[in-house]
Amino acid sequence: MKVALLSHTFLSTDGQGKVNAKVAEHLLRRGHAVTLISADRQGDVEGLEGASHITVSPAKAPTRLLRHLLFGKRSADTIQRLRSEHDLIVANGGISMASSDVNLCHFVHASWIKSAQHPARASRRRPWSWYQYAYSWQARRWEADAYRRARRIVAVSGLVKEQLVKDVGVEAAKVVVVENGLDPGPSEKCSITREHARKVFDVDDDAFVVFFAGELKTPRKNFDVLLRALPTLPPQVVLVAAGAYDGGPYPTMAARLMVRDRVRFLGFRRDVNSLFPGGDAFALLSHYDPFGLVLTEAMSVGLPIVTSATCGACAAVRRHDAGIVLENPTDTTATANAIRLLLGDRSMRRRMGAGGRAAAQELAWPRVGERYEAILIEVASEVAAGSPASSSQSGRDSCV
Repeated sequence: MKVALLSHTFLSTDGQGKVNAKVAEHLLRRGHAVTLISADRQGDVEGLEGASHITVSPAKAPTRLLRHLLFGKRSADTIQRLRSEHDLIVANGGISMASSDVNLCHFVHASWIKSAQHPARASRRRPWSWYQYAYSWQARRWEADAYRRARRIVAVSGLVKEQLVKDVGVEAAKVVVVENGLDPGPSEKCSITREHARKVFDVDDDAFVVFFAGELKTPRKNFDVLLRALPTLPPQVVLVAAGAYDGGPYPTMAARLMVRDRVRFLGFRRDVNSLFPGGDAFALLSHYDPFGLVLTEAMSVGLPIVTSATCGACAAVRRHDAGIVLENPTDTTATANAIRLLLGDRSMRRRMGAGGRAAAQELAWPRVGERYEAILIEVASEVAAGSPASSSQSGRDSCV
């Protein structure tokens, strides 16, 4: 099978890019031919050396909206030239004006634009918030058109599938769920790196560390609720946050709540995975997170989870009893109670940690890659047979 895979990037520092790189790596390992189409050169990405690379020259445009618009047009021209040479075209959301056979959905703009926490409503920076609304509005149109034309849509969570059906109007039978995979790694690594991570955190030995990793410049990851919960918790509870925060509101908010000495802002870190063992629990209660790969990464090293039903990975947390899932991500009292419960029950933390490690085995990339490969082969057969896109029979959800 010869597959053309289109993504803005395949770099592991980007969540969508990492998923696409892992799919490409699996296909290459199984002997399929892969052409990567992106805005940047991917030749240095480990595991993708056997792929062909086509760089769609990034446009010199002042905003992301214009860059994506021009990328969509230029990538469509590239795909049109390549279509006859490939068995399958795989894209991500509405990034290209060309039709794809399979579309991987990592984010539903039609759902995010409705949220009360969308920057257009939540931010007082009016020109910036207007731009954010304009971007989401246009992205919603692009994705709706892309999903309408695709034969199959792969949603990264059950939450995303629900939103595609409800907010985009996609037929449920056209969508299959494949949760994001994890790189397998030895859990015993925790005992080696915990001491190092605690030194990075600059915390006392008896501190109960609630670890958070995510973007801190906008409200979508909802770091607010953790800060508001912190004053009601025992003093040994320390909140450690990895993520770019320059210009964000949270250091000032922590000072206003008089908990600045109990919060560690680490800034952007490329080594987040090596810091997980330094935590005692991991918390992410995003207002909207289609999956939240960082949750399953934390589960893989045995951290008990505090999350919300607005994060797609909550399904894996629930399946394996790997943490506490709150229905309302803005409920400060429930958040504090969840952390307090974990603080006081070591056996619960151990049980949930074991559940998280079991989830990591279920979501290991070799298994997830096999599921992607099966879907692509199925759709390639439909394309070869000349069956119409509307005849798609797939709708089977898969945790792996």
